[in-house]
Amino acid sequence: MTLENDIRIVTTQTQANNEDWPNLAYFHNKNISLGSPIENEKRIVFMGDSITEEWSNLYPSFFSNRSYINRCIGGQTTPQMLLRFKPDTIDLHPHIIVLLAGINDVAGNTGPSTVKMITDNIFSMAELAMNKDVKIILSSILPANAFPWNDAIENVSSTIISINSLMKDYALKAISWKAHCLAHLFLKMKSSKYLTKET
Repeated sequence: MTLENDIRIVTTQTQANNEDWPNLAYFHNKNISLGSPIENEKRIVFMGDSITEEWSNLYPSFFSNRSYINRCIGGQTTPQMLLRFKPDTIDLHPHIIVLLAGINDVAGNTGPSTVKMITDNIFSMAELAMNKDVKIILSSILPANAFPWNDAIENVSSTIISINSLMKDYALKAISWKAHCLAHLFLKMKSSKYLTKET
C-alpha cells in the first residue's frame, strides 16, 4: 500500500462530516473526459476499494487501455460505493462491471455493519447493473482474520465466509445467466495472515 492509502484510512473513518461522503467528486472530471464508448467498444469498469485500486499501479499498461476503467477508491465501504455506483460505473456505459467490495465494511471503516447491511448494498449494486442490462461480476471478499487498524472487530473470518456464501446464493438464484460470480468461498479457512492496512 502507498503512504496515501495508509493516510486515507484515518480520513475515511471521519468522512461522515464531509460534504462529499461517498467521494462523488473523485472521478467526476475523469468520467467527463472519458466520453462515450466508441463503436463496438466493450468497456469493463472495476468498482471497489484499495485492493482493486492498486491494480492500476501494479499493472499500468493494462489500464492504459481506455476500455478497462478503474473506479476504485481506497478505504471505501459498500454504502459509499452504492451512492457513486451510477455516476462511476453505469453512466460510463460498460459491458461488464467487476465488483470487489465489503472488506472495509467488516473492518468498520464507516461504522458497524451487519452481514445483511453489507449484502444488501452489494445486491443493490448488482440490481442497478442488471436493470441496465450490464453484466456484473461479484468477487468474493478476500480472506482475513483480523484488522491491525481495528483489532476490536471480532469473528472476522466467519463474517467474511457468511457474506461470500450469501453472494454465491444470490448469484445462483437471482442473477442467473445475466452475471458471473467469483464467490470463491474459504469455508475451510482456519486462519490467514493479517491484511496489509486496508484503505
